[in-house]
Amino acid sequence: MKLTVAQKDFARALDIVERACPAKSPLPILQATRIRVTDGTMELAGNNLEMAIKTSIDATVTEEGSAAIPVKLLSDFVTSLGHGDVTIESMETQSQFGGGGLHLTSGRYEANVNGYPPEDWVDPPELKECLTASVPPALLRTLIHNVAMAAATDETRPNLSGVSFVIDESRISLAAADGFRLAVRHMSLPTPVEQRIVMLVPARAMLDLEKMLNDQEPVRVSYSATESKVLFEQGRLRMFSRLIEGQFPDYERILPEAEKITTRVVVGLGDFRQAVKAASVFCRDNSNILRLHAKEGLLEVRATSAENGDDEGQVSARVEGAEVEVAFNCKFVMDAIGAIDEGRTVSEISIDLTSKEAVGLLHPTETQDHLHCIMPMHVSR
Repeated sequence: MKLTVAQKDFARALDIVERACPAKSPLPILQATRIRVTDGTMELAGNNLEMAIKTSIDATVTEEGSAAIPVKLLSDFVTSLGHGDVTIESMETQSQFGGGGLHLTSGRYEANVNGYPPEDWVDPPELKECLTASVPPALLRTLIHNVAMAAATDETRPNLSGVSFVIDESRISLAAADGFRLAVRHMSLPTPVEQRIVMLVPARAMLDLEKMLNDQEPVRVSYSATESKVLFEQGRLRMFSRLIEGQFPDYERILPEAEKITTRVVVGLGDFRQAVKAASVFCRDNSNILRLHAKEGLLEVRATSAENGDDEGQVSARVEGAEVEVAFNCKFVMDAIGAIDEGRTVSEISIDLTSKEAVGLLHPTETQDHLHCIMPMHVSR
């Protein structure tokens, strides 16, 4: 194998596939990226058996071939090089890992990197019998950004560690929950699907996908119910992911019904964000407790720290209904504000309450297509 690639393209491709390579694994080959060189192209791939990523870059190829190289080491070295070309050649001698290595040259720098036998690398099988959909990249990135932060980070309840991904005709809906909060976002697709797609995708895969997508090319989604896998494709990027078995909770039952809402607080999003941010300084020393007190024309935002003091901010508000005081986790409120304010297109936020013991619903005032439902914190006065 012998080829020349641009350092910038090489570093970017390694950064992409490294997301699918575990830092540690009982199978060392999974820590490697499989490199496959054919006429004019270098393909790189990573696979941790739950998620696999493939991408490719243009190359000037003198000799085709393949290799499996520890991705972290290779990425760190290539990233440290200046912009320019990198020449890559196979090493004839067998490395300590049992495979051939690579000799890399760029300007005045060169390195020898040991590798594994490329035939030991696990190639994900192509999906069969798929339902497909085309999603605009900006729309998909917005959906993921709006909800994925609410997914559970532990594996004790697997169905809460994923993102519910549903496409029904021309409506796409993503939702995530961790038992204490729920985030839901609905948007419209320009191209409807013929058959309904319902799947539960690991949140980590969704977050990685958000970071890898560009804004130019549509994303093709291929869902295989029989294999319980999904494939996202955009240009030269292909990301396979196993799906989570089980069902996502029926979140419609959690959302407060409109007729049961006793208090609605409408505030300017910028003012509310500033008040919550100021209170967060004191929340972090008191179990992240943020108190909201809604009364006529005003929303008081308070936090108390037994060690450091307290804070109170007042925000002008339209309060419809009964006066109420409620406590939420400050981080959850900040996350909801950040998601709702994504794109800086929302000027007002509504906080819907049924009682201080029931969930609070945060959403842009003009729509309920974007919802953040937060459980209250029960605290003494």
